[in-house]
This record gives sequence, structure tokens and C-alpha cells, in this order.
Amino acid sequence: MFLNHFGLTRDPFPLYPSQRFVFMSTAFEETMAHLVYGLEHEEDIILITGPIGTGKTLAAQNLLANLNRIYRSVLINVTQLDYAETLKLILGELGAPVVGAADRGDLLHALKEQVRLAQAMGNKILIVVDEAQNLAAHTLEGLRMLTNLGQPQGQAVQLVLIGQPNLEETIKLPELAQLRQRIRVHYRLETLNRQETEAYIGHRLKVAGAQRPFFQAKAIDLIHRASSGVPRLVNVLCSRALISAYVANKHEVAAEHVDLTDLAAATGVDQAASRATPLEARPAPPAARAPVAVRADPPAAAAAPIYPQPGPRPAVPLFPPALPMRRPFEPRVVLGDRKRRASTWFVFGMLLIVIVVVVIFSLQSTGSMRRTEAALAAPAGATGRASAVKDTTSTGSPAAFAPTTASTAFARVAAGSWVVHVQSHRDAARRDAALAELIEARFPAFARAEMVEDRQWQRIYVGPYRTLEEAREAERRLRDQRLTSHGLVVRFADATR
Repeated sequence: MFLNHFGLTRDPFPLYPSQRFVFMSTAFEETMAHLVYGLEHEEDIILITGPIGTGKTLAAQNLLANLNRIYRSVLINVTQLDYAETLKLILGELGAPVVGAADRGDLLHALKEQVRLAQAMGNKILIVVDEAQNLAAHTLEGLRMLTNLGQPQGQAVQLVLIGQPNLEETIKLPELAQLRQRIRVHYRLETLNRQETEAYIGHRLKVAGAQRPFFQAKAIDLIHRASSGVPRLVNVLCSRALISAYVANKHEVAAEHVDLTDLAAATGVDQAASRATPLEARPAPPAARAPVAVRADPPAAAAAPIYPQPGPRPAVPLFPPALPMRRPFEPRVVLGDRKRRASTWFVFGMLLIVIVVVVIFSLQSTGSMRRTEAALAAPAGATGRASAVKDTTSTGSPAAFAPTTASTAFARVAAGSWVVHVQSHRDAARRDAALAELIEARFPAFARAEMVEDRQWQRIYVGPYRTLEEAREAERRLRDQRLTSHGLVVRFADATR
């Protein structure tokens, strides 16, 4: 219809969330930064809130689409369920068959078994709940209790709650005091400002195949005022405007093509209020601060609101104390006996394959370590290929991330070396401060710029070490000196990256 008229290949303003049209506004970028920060730092619960139509669901989809392979993800976007129904949905997403007659005790036992299997394979479970404002208080508390599964071996289950602003009020209830205390990462999505609205419209037109922007400035002004910067309402108004301009045989969208008729009925926005109270006239929300790596001492809240201290808890607990271990796990939760035996043999077979792979990898690693030691012992100028490689490694100099060749720090990070990942930053000032502190404490610290989702992160490492035991000892000393709260021992597989 109007697509050929405007030179478009697809509808630029669909109402459903689409990864194709992701627009990195300030609010959306901050949301993704908080989610990544929470996962990297093994936070129990991450809270994302925002008004209707601001892109919360799209943020959840973007997170799951780019998730690390160590996570087994569960997305719950139908939330008008009780606790038992929610557990069944989680088990179903994890691929664990469940019969309808299973009660909460059976379901919790089945989920605990899934967590155990995930930990045995080196995986974690991430539960993302969209539209979480519809969940009852006892269901939210039950989800909070799931983050205790797998401990003390490690944080095996992480929870992301995404919902409308009234979810914040629900979390303030006295019976959810424990849930509230476990939330250290919270970000509230805001609407688009005038400049972002224009960039948002231009981005969608470009993705849809437009060769040039054809929405006039006055049309964008009117769309922004009427929608208050809510992306979904921007889509509604722009889609109507395209059709109106097409009917009028115009190749540009002007203000007269923006149809505000029945806007309140179609979108829930008061047309008169949108004209009388433009977004620019309202007080600007406080700028959200990007999350930063923190030490083990109590962190200062960044974007998350400081919740009031909880009052006295109710005398009656939300769940019977013995609910998670109410009775031994019953076979009726899973498949029949024959299928259970087949599943057991399958698990044993997979474990055997893993053991064989680990043995082969260990043998290869031994040879790689010997080659690395020979390379480290070689005289200067005999580095071969490494001397011609550009990298972004630094030891804290002012030009920390300027590419260099034949870098001494880079030569130290040989293939197969063990290092301790200490912190990750986005700006040079925080990176340099952290490097200076580590070097002052006599740790061999260096930094590398690494691209994650087309964004540059400045990661700080301590090392390298020749053995895993040396790296773990360094990580222990870092924690003892309160220089890191999340030290992660990793191995460089390729020194040229």
C-alpha cells in the first residue's frame, strides 16, 4: 500500500516488539547496561520498571537474544498465574515434563533437580518475568526463594523482574521485605525527549528502507507532544500519519497529516492534556547513572531508588517452613519409569562424554602451557607473529587504550595464561583509578578494551599466571584486601585478540 509510495520495504512502525528496530536511546542503553551489570556481578534479583509502551519487553527480548551460553533462560510473559502454575511454567521452559497433579512440593523438588543438573554442566538458570506487576505478593516471594537454590556452591538462579511502576509499590509491602532487600540493581525506563523522538522516527524509517527522512519538523513536534515521548504511541501516530500522507498523495509527512482523532480512546492518552502540558514543560527526571563495578563494602545506590527500611514482619509466615522438603521427590512429577530410566542413561552418557572431552582438553592444555613457557623464555625480538599484532592492552598509562604494536604488556598475556578479571568500566577515568589502586597494592594489573555487543568495555585483569592455583591465590588476596568483590579466574585461549 503506502510502502512503495514512500520507498519502504517493510512497515516501519509495527506495534509488536521487534529486534530489527531496536533504537539505543539513553533509557534503553541504560537498561541494558544495568541488566548486563547485574548478571556479571551475580546479583540475585534485577528490577526494571517503566510506563506502558516504553520498551521493557523489547529490552527483555534483547537481553535473551544476546545471552551468554552458560545461561539456561526462562521467559515468563503470562503472569496472571498463582505460584504453583508459575513453577510449572518454569519447569516446562527448562524442558522438564510435569504432570498436572503435581503440588508445590513436587514442583520445587523437580526444579531443584534442574538446578543441580545445570550446575553440574557449568550452567546457570536465568528467569525473566515480564509484566511482573500482575503477580501476587506470595508469588513474588516464592520467586525470591528460588534464588536460594544451588547455594552455597554459587548463584545458580538469577531473577529479572520487569513491570510497570506499580510493581515498585507492590515490592514495598511489609511481607516482601526480604525481596526488597535482595534488589540492588534497579532502573526505571523514562520516555523519549524531543531529540530522541526525532532520532527514533528516523532510525525506524532507515531500517525500513527509507533513503531519507520525510517527517517534517512540525509533524515531529506534534507527535512528540501528543505521545509524551512514549515509543509505542509514537508508532501509532506515525503509522496513521503515513497513511494520511499517502491518501493525500504527498511524499512528506506534515503536521496536518498527524491525526489525533480519538487518540485517547485508541491509546489511553488524553489529547487535551498532551497539548496543554508538553513534555518540555515538565521537570526533567534525574539522569540515571550507569552501574559501576564495586568493592565488597556496601555499594552506593546508582539508579535504584532507596527503599524504606521494612517494618515488623507478619507473625504468620508466607509458606510452611518445610515446604521445599515436604516429602521425597515423587516419580509422578516426571515421565514414567521406562522414560525415566532412559533419561538417566542419557545423563550418564552425556557425563561420560564430558569427562572424555575434559581429559583431551587437559592433554592439549599441557602442551600449550609448555609452548607458552618456551615463548616467555625466548629473547626479545623472537616473538614472531605477536610482534606484528595490534591490541588495546594497557598497564594504566594516559593513552591506555590506544593501539600499540609489540606491546610488552600484551606479550605477557600469552596463550594459555591464567588471569583474574577484576572489574569492567566504560570510561577511562574509572579504569585508570582502578589500575592505579591495584598497581599501588603491588598486583600485576593491566587493562584491555573488549567489544561486547558492538560496545567497548574496558576490562581490568590481574596477571598473567602460569597455573590455575597461582591465579586463584591472587584472586583470594584481592578479596582479602577488598580490591574486588567478583574476581573471576579466566584463561586466555588466544594471545592475539
